[in-house]
Amino acid sequence: MAICLGARAQPLLAATDANEPQAAARLFEILQGRRPSSFSASERMIVDSLIDELVTLRVPWNVDAARGKWRLAYLQRSPNSSPAPLLQLPSNEQYQIFSRSDVINVAELVGPSLEIRAAGAWRDNEPADMRSPKRFRVDITAGALCGTVTLGRAEKANIGRACMPLPLRGETYRVVDGQYVGPRIRIAQDLNSGGARVVQLRVIGFAGR
Repeated sequence: MAICLGARAQPLLAATDANEPQAAARLFEILQGRRPSSFSASERMIVDSLIDELVTLRVPWNVDAARGKWRLAYLQRSPNSSPAPLLQLPSNEQYQIFSRSDVINVAELVGPSLEIRAAGAWRDNEPADMRSPKRFRVDITAGALCGTVTLGRAEKANIGRACMPLPLRGETYRVVDGQYVGPRIRIAQDLNSGGARVVQLRVIGFAGR
C-alpha cells in the first residue's frame, strides 16, 4: 500500500440520507465546520448527549459506509481516557482514510503542506456479525513525513505528495469499537486510550490518498 503521493480532497458536505437517525442529523449540523477544540462546556453537553443517543440506537454496522476519508470533528473523553496528541495549530486537521482492509492516519503539521502519515491494516475478526458495536484491530506498519509538491510545468502542474519514511514509535496497534457509521458521521471508541470516543465527518469528493 503506497502512502507516498496523493491528491488533497476538499471537505465538502455529504448529502442527507432519508434513513439517517434524527440524532445523527442534529449532530452533523452542530459539528460541521467546527474544530474539535472549539466547543464550550455547554455545547459539549449537547454534543455528548447526541453521541450517547446515537450510540444507544445500535444501528447495524455497514462496512461499505465505513470506507472513505473521515475528518476528526470531536473527541469525547471518558474518565479514564488519556490526552490525545492533537496538533492544535489553527489550520491543522486530522483524517483517517479507510479501504476495506487498509487505513491511513493523517495528522497535519503545517496545514495540508506538511503531514505525518501512518499506514497499516484494520481487520474484523467476525465479518459476518453486523451488530453494533463492531470491534476492530488496527495495526500500523509504516510511517512517513509527507509534503506537498508540484509536479511538471506550471501550466500543467499536478499536485502530489513526496514522503520521507519515519520510524514507528510507541503502540503500533489499536483496538477500536465502531459504534456508529452512517452517510455523514462515524463514531468509534478507542479502547487503547481508556475509552475516548472519536467522532468523524465524511470528506466528500475524495479521490486520492
